[in-house]
Amino acid sequence: MAVEGGRQPFVLFLSMTLASFMRKPKQLFPILLASFFLYQAVHAEQPQVDYMYPAGAEQGTTVTLTIGGKLDPWPLSFWSSCPDLVPEAGGKKGIVTIRVPPKVPLGPHLIRGYNAEGASKPRTFIVGNIGEIIEKETNDHFRDAQKIEKTPITINGQLSKSGDTDSYSIELKKGQWLIAKVESYGIGSPLDSSLHLRDANGYRLDEALDSQNLDPFLAYQAKRDGVHVLQISGFAHPPRFDVRLYGTGAAVYRLSVYTGPYVRYSMPLAIHRNAAASVRLHGWNMNAEGAYPLSSDLDASALAPGCESHSFPLAQAENLLEIMVRDTPQIVEAEPNNKREEAQVVSIPVGISGHIGKKNDRDWFSIDAKKGRTIRFDLRSWSLGFDLDAVLTIYDAEGKNISTSDDAGKDLDPKLTWSSPADGNYTLEVRDRYGKGGPDFAYHLEMVDAAPGIKAVAGSDNVRLDHGATTTLKVTVSRIDGDRTPLIATAVDLPDGVISTSARVPEKGGDVTLTLSADETVKNHSGLFRILLLGTDPSTPRIQQAQASLDLELPVGKQLIEATDRLWLTVVAAKPEKKS
Repeated sequence: MAVEGGRQPFVLFLSMTLASFMRKPKQLFPILLASFFLYQAVHAEQPQVDYMYPAGAEQGTTVTLTIGGKLDPWPLSFWSSCPDLVPEAGGKKGIVTIRVPPKVPLGPHLIRGYNAEGASKPRTFIVGNIGEIIEKETNDHFRDAQKIEKTPITINGQLSKSGDTDSYSIELKKGQWLIAKVESYGIGSPLDSSLHLRDANGYRLDEALDSQNLDPFLAYQAKRDGVHVLQISGFAHPPRFDVRLYGTGAAVYRLSVYTGPYVRYSMPLAIHRNAAASVRLHGWNMNAEGAYPLSSDLDASALAPGCESHSFPLAQAENLLEIMVRDTPQIVEAEPNNKREEAQVVSIPVGISGHIGKKNDRDWFSIDAKKGRTIRFDLRSWSLGFDLDAVLTIYDAEGKNISTSDDAGKDLDPKLTWSSPADGNYTLEVRDRYGKGGPDFAYHLEMVDAAPGIKAVAGSDNVRLDHGATTTLKVTVSRIDGDRTPLIATAVDLPDGVISTSARVPEKGGDVTLTLSADETVKNHSGLFRILLLGTDPSTPRIQQAQASLDLELPVGKQLIEATDRLWLTVVAAKPEKKS
């Protein structure tokens, strides 16, 4: 009889069991057991890891994680972008142990589950340097709030059911700052969360919704001594047709709470690679008056090549300072530079950290450029979590507006590539689009001579290939600032029996397609591979590795890890024929 593909293993399992029972009814149990294992083998499929809970741990600890999703057959194997951070599956389905060495790098890492049939989407796991606890139910009502005994602390929780709200109580002194931040959307949870702060009687004192993404950040100065209650809840993301508080096992979050010195940012906002720098710290609870700048020395000389940001632990603060790492010299704006005739003179290349400090403030900078010089301007503020909706404008020597950039791409930060029309002096203006300003209107403006470059994005981070079969993988290549390097794309680090075609990249960039083929002799394989773009002209050598996007559906702001060049390949060999 005809059977739908998805039900065929179960029908096979049932028919074998019944037939065996009719022949030997006394041996039903062992027959059932053997048939079950046969069913499991037939039913094996590519795993799907929907969440890991908790989604992080402190350095030097060992934690038990619950894995949710499609996990048959168990146990799964696991891979991590950090070799010292690989979960170990136990006998109970969905339960793994992860050991976090004391010196493992702080911050987010990727973890992927896999079996012989394929691999899951990678999930984000965060390594922290402060204490961590697990939420305790029932804590839905503010009067049943779980007490926070000490800070700083990270609370790992789940909004596990529809309408769920989690509550946490904490004692504050008048004038003390409470800092609370959530990581949920940023680690891939399908959650648009919010934070509400209440007093002991349930009256709302403050709330936080979105920051540079859908995750809230709250900074509140206590008006009086006493108990304060933090409540976290949220809606589904992407939004659903039924608008109500969301809850599911995958709605995992990390709520970090601080009541001591907390650094919000540094000036400058970036440091020069392979060098030491002194920075000024800005934040809360740093002296009796609240926010106040302090100094700290940072050393970027030992950072890995290609590192674009780094989290530094500080003696002056309870949290980590995440700061950008750049190849350009870094300076801080020098006041007064609020008028065009007061423009601060700078030399390119340079990175400038500054503030739009008050309403209708403007920062001006002066550069000299020869005719035809092409300069790339990259201003970051909103994407760093600040409030500035920046506008960048270039004026010629007569004060004529010759180029303006507002929003670029999916964020509110301006980017501009500009060619000087003549020799001369030019001025740049940085302002807020709506004339606003304040302490949290910081920005980083990088100016460099434009250099040709390429960006390659693979259509998938996860490829499956059967023996004797082929599959295709699209690679989108963007050429930057007039790049014309002759290039081919190809896949490397492939197992024996698998080959990749090469594809010539169009002169203007665009999509190319690679074909991966497995011959009949290929063996089972699970592991990493790479896609490289290679220059074919010996006079302009070039090697560029493609990345795959890890964006959530309907992205709103930044995730902690948005792309990876660690592409995964599963090869499924031919199953041995049964002997008659």
